[in-house]
Amino acid sequence: DQATYLQSWMGTGVQQGIGEAWDRGAVVGGTSAGLTVLGQFIFAAYNDTVYSYEALEDPYNVYMTMEQGFLALPMLEGIITDSHFFDRDRMGRLVGFLARIHADGWATTVTGIGVDEATAVVVGPDGAGTVIGAGHVYVVVADHPPQTCMPGVPLEYDGLELTALSPGDVL
Repeated sequence: DQATYLQSWMGTGVQQGIGEAWDRGAVVGGTSAGLTVLGQFIFAAYNDTVYSYEALEDPYNVYMTMEQGFLALPMLEGIITDSHFFDRDRMGRLVGFLARIHADGWATTVTGIGVDEATAVVVGPDGAGTVIGAGHVYVVVADHPPQTCMPGVPLEYDGLELTALSPGDVL
């Protein structure tokens, strides 16, 4: 899981090496937890996973552990990613992550990208990403803070922009 990557690689030569490879023009990617650690913002999973209902009931619950800046890939600045999206009903937790990023003062605009199983976004040097595979990619733009995001209180977050992309679509 992504906690293993973060705990094993953060502050090590592996983390540095991935950044150096990117700077040389290497392709960097990941599936499942490997996808989750690519964005500027990361669901760290230090206390296991979090389910959508838990994130919505209390966006500061013990499972909502987050990090930022692990790989610092310029193309993924301002982005949090999530995998196994539709099959595991992860929209609620993605909204929780977006709310936390705003509420914690990490960003004023953040984009969440949820990727289905057997699906990928291939991003070229121009920054355009093409959806490939069998599922969809969901893009949620949060350009304003949540109405309510505090410990022990259900999340309220209206006015988010959602786009669902199919194979062949470009973002």
